[in-house]
Amino acid sequence: MIESWAESPYIHPGTALMVDLWIQAFRPYRNKRYSFVITSRSVEQEGAPVVVERGDIMLYNVLAIHRIFLPIAIFVSVILSIMVSLTLLFVVVGILS
Repeated sequence: MIESWAESPYIHPGTALMVDLWIQAFRPYRNKRYSFVITSRSVEQEGAPVVVERGDIMLYNVLAIHRIFLPIAIFVSVILSIMVSLTLLFVVVGILS
């Protein structure tokens, strides 16, 4: 579990603070539910109660087409680009006519 803290700007009592969370899956190749807890406490009031919010998010697996096809497509594109560049170079130099 990763714990971190941050001080937010002043918020009037009874108002809300919006927080964006970025959650990255440890193993994105399978579905998994991740739980999280956000605690908040006013530092300006001594003895202020701690507000606890719990939540969970379901992260779905990465499709096999993205894991397998995309790297192969990038590799083939690089090879084709090299072949076209070499062919043009050979034509300009006069090796291929």
